[in-house]
Amino acid sequence: MKSLGMRESDLQGTVMDLLRFNGVPGLIYFHPANEGSRSRRTGAFLKRQGMLPGVADLVIILPGGRAKFLELKTPDGKASMAQIAFATACAANGSDYWLARTPEEAADCLMNWGALRVNPLAKKRAA
Repeated sequence: MKSLGMRESDLQGTVMDLLRFNGVPGLIYFHPANEGSRSRRTGAFLKRQGMLPGVADLVIILPGGRAKFLELKTPDGKASMAQIAFATACAANGSDYWLARTPEEAADCLMNWGALRVNPLAKKRAA
């Protein structure tokens, strides 16, 4: 799977497919939809309701209740100050957080976390 020229939304779609088709039984995963333009009023309302700027692209909850956070960026993508603050907060409280820039990096991370039954991308790379 070639990742050059891949948009972040393409990367996220690929990772979601990995989780959908290869996730371990009992896995919970979701995307907190923080992106997009909105009015100041709507932004203030969403923050009051609990929206957290900088939260990772994917929240993964393993069987047994262990939460993990996966941020996705293209190879040349830059983390915002809010994303850096979220990663720092995760490190400070012992939460697992990872930034992946390719489908292969994301799959390796998910395998290491125990979120995937198999890593189909590892097979393709080895072939």
